[in-house]
Amino acid sequence: MPVIGHAFAGFAIAECSGRRLGRSEQASYWPAAMVVLAYMPDIAAHAGVLGGLPHARVVTHSVLFAVLAGLLIAPWLRVWFGVPPATARVVAIFSLLLHDVLDLMQATDRHPFWPLDLPATGMDLQLIPVNSVGEAVWFAIAFCVVVAVRRIFVRRDREDSASASTNPVSPSTSRRMTRVYSACVTLVLLTVASGTHYLRQERERAFSDLNQMLKSGAFSEVLARADGVNRWPGTAKPGRVDYMVAEAYLGLGDRASAKPMLLKACAADPDYFWPLADLAVLYASSPGDRSDREALVAPVVEKLRRTFATHADLKRVCVKIDRLLGENSIPEAEPGSSTMDSSAKDDIAKDSSRH
Repeated sequence: MPVIGHAFAGFAIAECSGRRLGRSEQASYWPAAMVVLAYMPDIAAHAGVLGGLPHARVVTHSVLFAVLAGLLIAPWLRVWFGVPPATARVVAIFSLLLHDVLDLMQATDRHPFWPLDLPATGMDLQLIPVNSVGEAVWFAIAFCVVVAVRRIFVRRDREDSASASTNPVSPSTSRRMTRVYSACVTLVLLTVASGTHYLRQERERAFSDLNQMLKSGAFSEVLARADGVNRWPGTAKPGRVDYMVAEAYLGLGDRASAKPMLLKACAADPDYFWPLADLAVLYASSPGDRSDREALVAPVVEKLRRTFATHADLKRVCVKIDRLLGENSIPEAEPGSSTMDSSAKDDIAKDSSRH
């Protein structure tokens, strides 16, 4: 997702919408307010995650959130800055929707139509560079184009409002200080956003390393490092690290510890195929009578068929489950191998870069 780019988007909206505010002290805060608004979906998402809501990002990057939050923010813009109610609503909602569009342009998966149960939406073309320098240059050029077009084709109001004060120095000094405060607010927000972006890159590298450890069979190392990868601000989608921990336990032959982690991964993301599939495989390969194993497997397989009817690997997983159930005696799992499917490994590798 863009980081510095959202700030440029806020400045562009401020440039295009703030021409009627004149030179009041409040007008000096307009650019900072628009930058804060441009980051609002991310601010709300991080607040939700820190508050224990792992799926907050899905909600805060939806059209419904943009409309409702925009309608709540608009009265504040109207009272503080004196903009007309209709203008305040349009600016607030447009800023929040633009945030989602820019995320999609950087090939980031989103659920814009939440709470409708639709697949994640994303663009295969990465229209905005991912690296910080490329992103900054891209948005700087776009911002200059917006400013140039506006100043060429939009008539500017060149009349300044008469000052009501008899002291010509005081208003100018006050406006200057207000601009300084506004710049400080914007600088702090950019610093926090850049710091968060850096931490996310570190988490992304750690997540990739964890996946490589799992592939290479370093299961104990996976268990030792998993907690650090899952810390805020995490880059992996909900349940991915829990699933990797479950596979590490299975690789060590600890089926008892793997089961609750698979259940945790299923609960964290009900749309994630592999934890549910491996849970069914775990039940099918459990020691015990076939009838007992079938009783455990049946509801899981039914959920797999109902929820993931079109998944490319569903048929192959079901064949594997049937084969395991057909065996009269299931030996205890030997340490040193994970049950993770190669397709599951490929899915995990993609889950960090598009979140």
